[in-house]
Amino acid sequence: MAWHKWFVRGLVFSILGGAGLGVLAYQHWTNPVAIGTLVLDKTTAMFPGGAVTLDSASLRLFGGIQVHEFHLLRRDDPADEIASIPSAILHHNKEKLLDGELSFRKIELHRPRLRVVRGADGKWNLQDLAAVGKPGQPIPTIVVHEATIQFEDH
Repeated sequence: MAWHKWFVRGLVFSILGGAGLGVLAYQHWTNPVAIGTLVLDKTTAMFPGGAVTLDSASLRLFGGIQVHEFHLLRRDDPADEIASIPSAILHHNKEKLLDGELSFRKIELHRPRLRVVRGADGKWNLQDLAAVGKPGQPIPTIVVHEATIQFEDH
């Protein structure tokens, strides 16, 4: 008869332990600092010639990553801000996320400001900024809302 009590107690403690581990896993996956680090790592790989900063990043309830105050600067000239995006939604590929790879299938930019400059020597400030795409890798769809593009020609 005593083994029934221990079986029920073990079952209850196993369920509680599993729920506790589930809560810890949920906190790890939805941690804004961890999400921000993942987004920074991915965008830094996409723009090796640039320096990327962002204020915050968090998972949205119905999918995607909400990013606030994203800035792209040239690595060799940090005073040259190329892009400033107050708000963006990054729709990640959930199938690849389960494999441990963060990839985006759609990017929505809200009120981005892009500054394009051609110097006196004919070089553009966008040159050598982005990484070369890999063959066979899909490129995300980019949706832009209320954009401002500033051209300067020296």
